[in-house]
Amino acid sequence: MLYFSKTILKSLILTAAVIITAFYPPELYCSNSNEEANLTIEDFKKKAATINRKIEKQKTEIKAFTIKEKNTLIRLNDADFALSKARKSISAIKKRNS
Repeated sequence: MLYFSKTILKSLILTAAVIITAFYPPELYCSNSNEEANLTIEDFKKKAATINRKIEKQKTEIKAFTIKEKNTLIRLNDADFALSKARKSISAIKKRNS
């Protein structure tokens, strides 16, 4: 179960990264070459700073999502363990009563 949970976690993180990349505004990584010719180094630095802030924000969101997901997986694992324990108890009781 633990290996399965790690696999799911990795898949969800990868999926989140792909979704973020897919919906990332294209104007941030594709620009008109005529526009770029008129931009100064300071303009590029401002654009880079804006992009870096957005990347950091998205990294924070992914970390928060990952923590929530991890906690959910832990709770599911605990529930699975409790269910398994209850089934074993029921099986033992049935054997004693037979």
